[in-house]
Amino acid sequence: MYKKTKHTPLKLALIGGGINSTIGETHFLASQLDKCFEIVSGCFSKNYKTSLITAKNWNISKKRVYKNLKDLINKEKKLVDAFVVLSPTPNHFSVLRRLINSDLSIICEKPLVSSLNQALILKKEIKKSQSFVAVTYNYTGYPLVREIKEIVKRGRIGKILNIHFEMPQEVFLRKNIKRLKIQKWRLNDQKIPTICLDLGIHLYNLSWFITGKEPLKLIIELLMNFGFAEKMVLGQYNLLRKMTAHYQL
Repeated sequence: MYKKTKHTPLKLALIGGGINSTIGETHFLASQLDKCFEIVSGCFSKNYKTSLITAKNWNISKKRVYKNLKDLINKEKKLVDAFVVLSPTPNHFSVLRRLINSDLSIICEKPLVSSLNQALILKKEIKKSQSFVAVTYNYTGYPLVREIKEIVKRGRIGKILNIHFEMPQEVFLRKNIKRLKIQKWRLNDQKIPTICLDLGIHLYNLSWFITGKEPLKLIIELLMNFGFAEKMVLGQYNLLRKMTAHYQL
């Protein structure tokens, strides 16, 4: 017979993820699903007013809302169980370094950083610290993905040599595109194109999660399709509709 157990929710401080962000509210709602986490503080936006409005909407005391990362870390490091990094991807590296050097526990939105070099630097610093770092990949939680993983594990489909993933995206093709509030940082590519960091990392993660192996070879195909939206809108944002990834294991 199933027996309920009482537990104290882990207390979280958020960095970014305010009401003006694309995915912040989704993270807030997800954190409340199983009552295992409680968001108690944060620096939700560079705009302090936005942070205060976010805190009010989420029933967080304004006394625990901070104007900058430094104050958040200094005041909350002994009061919370982990810091959650939801800031734009280009900011992850600097934020993570400060948290790691303070020996704090971290939950970070994917992707962890923007380049291989940044990842290697963080890897060295994590080894020297007492910090714990976890990265969220939401697609691994789907029941169907878990079932596929189990099927592969039991060898029911034989030895896997290649995996083919497609990830169509049409959200920015919709006519009500203005309502979506596209963040400017998503429009600027760094060493790795933002579309690969934002979407491609999900495919790479699913490949590893399902097979337990790193691919030997990776081929990415990006397709632009203007479809039913105006070309001017798509051209302005340079958005890609489909990403296809081929993995050789």
